[in-house]
Amino acid sequence: MFDSGVFEKMVDETTDAALVSADREVVLETCLENVSPKNQAVLTAFYSHGQSVEEIAETVNRGQSAVKVLLMRLRRSLPRR
Repeated sequence: MFDSGVFEKMVDETTDAALVSADREVVLETCLENVSPKNQAVLTAFYSHGQSVEEIAETVNRGQSAVKVLLMRLRRSLPRR
């Protein structure tokens, strides 16, 4: 069905994408160790669960602007890689 070279390239790209995703999770877990549980929940909701700012704002009972500012401040406080 597929040329073996095409198939190998597809497998390589899929593997690379999985590794990037796994690396991202490891980095996020490491960063979460340095913030409060409340802020951990916001970061996890946004980056791991893909929730929108609007959804997070409703969950934490804050305005969307407040959540955006919180995310920006949290990103700035995390160590750079």
